[in-house]
Amino acid sequence: MRILFASHTFDGGPFKVGSHHLAAGLAALGHHVVHISTPVSPLHALGAGSFPDRARLAVRGLRVTSDRLAHLVPAQLLPLTSTRADALAIRSAARPWWGSVTRFLGGEPDVLLIDQPKLLALAALFPRAAVITRATDLPASDREAEAFRRCAVISRGLVATSALVGERLRTWATGVPSLVLRNGVDLEHIESAPARDWSARRGVVYVGALDERFDWEKVAASAELLPTVPFDLWGPATSAPIALPPNVGLRGPLDYALLPRALAGARVGLLPLTAAPSNEGRSPMKLFEYLAGGLRVVASSTATLRGIGCADVSLTTSAAGFASAVRAAHDLLPTGDGAALARSFSWSGRAAALDEFVRSVVPAPEAQAARS
Repeated sequence: MRILFASHTFDGGPFKVGSHHLAAGLAALGHHVVHISTPVSPLHALGAGSFPDRARLAVRGLRVTSDRLAHLVPAQLLPLTSTRADALAIRSAARPWWGSVTRFLGGEPDVLLIDQPKLLALAALFPRAAVITRATDLPASDREAEAFRRCAVISRGLVATSALVGERLRTWATGVPSLVLRNGVDLEHIESAPARDWSARRGVVYVGALDERFDWEKVAASAELLPTVPFDLWGPATSAPIALPPNVGLRGPLDYALLPRALAGARVGLLPLTAAPSNEGRSPMKLFEYLAGGLRVVASSTATLRGIGCADVSLTTSAAGFASAVRAAHDLLPTGDGAALARSFSWSGRAAALDEFVRSVVPAPEAQAARS
């Protein structure tokens, strides 16, 4: 099939997300895939952030990474807004890249796989494509919920990264086939770092976003209990909103290629989540990355994580309980349950499950008719 994967996060920035892995996995299974992410506009420069990287990739146009996979960061004058006006904005900006996408795919897409609801406007450009909505979090606002609802009601299938997110999707599209597909881990990549004996490991690590969903208080309390243990926080932040103990280091963004080595030197991986409602439905990739890297994990207790049931994962609620769990985990050898669990969540297996689901809701004869 020809698949257009419409994602919220561009490939080539500080974050490696599930859509990147799934796009590569679907391509490996024989599909032609273009991974397209949220368009960049001049107004994004006012907020800085990842604007320079996104703008550089937008100028490059379609980036072909294999004979079956390509990535695109579109450029347009105005940012998308999760409103119906997005269709007009995308139509006006599409001419420079529409042709390159369809040429790479060999025709218009059979499937439009959306995990960025702002890109639902692509359905107007490719009306013969079957829409499948993939939601990775609970909506953080009424506006975002409405954007996902509009995606769900025209979808042929629904994919969610947790049961809680799946329940929310199904309230908008009763009777539409659905699949709960948790995020996974690139086992080959994580296991590429030289193995280290447990006695040679030391320290606590976090890799990911350092935003409103990250609980700084839990990290500070943990570091105070272990004043001689290094706490390395990898993510795009140069400062913290609270005072941190001197053994906590803000290391900046971590290149995904260096992730295995960063994990190989630590004993404990952190998932300090706030009480933000969106955290309840998250399926953190780093959980399985930590476990595959041989770490114990201490995480805030959420509805989704409580379903994991792994001896190498400790779930807590309060900052004091989180700190105590980190101190205990730092001195305990992993049981091996975590590594075994991670092996059952490989991205290749995730992609195969998604492929099976897509084929079940977009039968081959229909895909052939769309290409004719």
